[in-house]
Amino acid sequence: MSAEEPVPKRAKTAFSAETDLRVSVGGSLVHVHSVVLMLASPVFASMLTGSWQEGGSSILELPGKTEAEFREFLDAIKPDSLHVVSAKNWEFLIRWADEYQVNGLKSRCEAFIIK
Repeated sequence: MSAEEPVPKRAKTAFSAETDLRVSVGGSLVHVHSVVLMLASPVFASMLTGSWQEGGSSILELPGKTEAEFREFLDAIKPDSLHVVSAKNWEFLIRWADEYQVNGLKSRCEAFIIK
């Protein structure tokens, strides 16, 4: 493409406020926006884009996890989250952050520990 040629526009995709993924965790199904998980975590991005078996499914299985921890983790990774890392949650949040490679959350947990 030469410097004079216009850059082609990206195809527009429809936006929906509806969730597009169900997470099976702790015996419950939690409805989520997959983009939130994928933007926060390269592990979730890999799982949901087809390189793992979960990529073709609308249900993501998280065996051995609790629903309460997942919901708190999800709240902590949402854009513009003001979720507070505290004495009640830092231990499991840092585990989740480490497992799913969410470096920003991991740093927030480490900062809490140092305080």
